[in-house]
Amino acid sequence: SLLLVLAVIPVRIGFDHAKRRWLLTHRVPVSPHRLHKAASYLPLLEAIGGQGEARSCDYTVQEEERQAARVLLEAHGVGNGRPCVILHPGANWSHKRWAPERFAALGDRLTERHAVHVVITGGPDDQGLVEQVARAMHQPAIVLAGRTTLRQFGGCVAQANLVIANDTGVLHLAAALSRPLIALYGPTSPALTGPLGDAQRIVVIHHPDCCPHVPCTRPAQGADHRGMDAITVEEVYAAASLMLTRYVDPTT
Repeated sequence: SLLLVLAVIPVRIGFDHAKRRWLLTHRVPVSPHRLHKAASYLPLLEAIGGQGEARSCDYTVQEEERQAARVLLEAHGVGNGRPCVILHPGANWSHKRWAPERFAALGDRLTERHAVHVVITGGPDDQGLVEQVARAMHQPAIVLAGRTTLRQFGGCVAQANLVIANDTGVLHLAAALSRPLIALYGPTSPALTGPLGDAQRIVVIHHPDCCPHVPCTRPAQGADHRGMDAITVEEVYAAASLMLTRYVDPTT
């Protein structure tokens, strides 16, 4: 706020906090209600007569990126009419991650019962975790962790028939691309950071009563992962089966 004053910005809009209110030309009361993060700054726009609504976000994959992703996936055998399911086991905190062995069990079950191609994704730092999931699976899986740029990864997500991910940026990317999505939440609140988009294409699995408090922003407090541990392979598989039945044409 001080930088805005020094830059001689004539209209300075911000929330009415004690440290900054004297630097603002338009002071917006802080909402007493917890808002979704995508909606939390809309009151600043409304202060000058604007309007906004946090309903969805969009992401555009360029045709060359889509084609590059198609070539990459086909090089790993994805195609031939079989659905592609992306599993994304990473997250920035360990207690936001569903157990690798559960991702593996889910991948095996989806491969055996729905004949899907399982693609396990992640960034360069996720390679060890992704390999752990792949090693625990009895069925073959395709590992793409650290093998794409962010834009190339977006192209791969655009090809997926289903994305299953922890609370991390990938699930928002999938929602922005209107891909069928299963979002796994434990210590964080889907009411605050949940995916936005077509509700028919999004399933959020969350057991808030299993965590001491939600959101829990102190991951260093022991190894308590009960929020994620409460999510069973059976319930994620049931949601995945529903999504695959609903959005994958069984005749293709």
